[in-house]
Amino acid sequence: MPAPSTCKQVPSIVLGDKWFASVSFDSLLDDGVTITGTPTVAEVTTSAFTVATPSIYAGLTLTGMRWDKDNLILSKTGAFVAYKYEAGDTISITSGTGATVSTYIVRSKVDDNKIALASSLGGETASQADIAGVLAASTYILGKAVRPNRSITVFLNSASAVAGTTYRFRVTVTTTENANTGVRIRDILLKVTAVGAD
Repeated sequence: MPAPSTCKQVPSIVLGDKWFASVSFDSLLDDGVTITGTPTVAEVTTSAFTVATPSIYAGLTLTGMRWDKDNLILSKTGAFVAYKYEAGDTISITSGTGATVSTYIVRSKVDDNKIALASSLGGETASQADIAGVLAASTYILGKAVRPNRSITVFLNSASAVAGTTYRFRVTVTTTENANTGVRIRDILLKVTAVGAD
């Protein structure tokens, strides 16, 4: 009797669709090691896909947040659905009326619409709704945890692919730990199916 397969299921898309790939290097990196530089994503053996320039996931970029200065809460409807709070999470405020551009500690996730900070944004007035920043924390894309500076994201367009074919992509990143640099490589698979295929 053959042994059961332990292979992970290969993700699939319909011919002509685009795929937003999130590739985590978490399992290949020690604590404190981050991805730097410009990652590359290359299709192996064929060139059926159009590959957009990949980017390092730096965090969740947010605009139009409202600031509650009395309760130290940032809010925006649905902005934090994909966010799972971990101690030590920070948000870098990049702009906003009266807000001091700086990095702030996140105290908690109140709900899918709100996060609480450990300190004030500065000499603000109440209830501005123009706060922008980057939440340097793990988010979840298609059920997978994506950690800042340890994951990359890329769009793949299957317009020239062949239905029924599984394609392989090689992701190469540069890593930095203290003053040392290195290279990590991961291969990802993607199956293309015909329109209407099960």
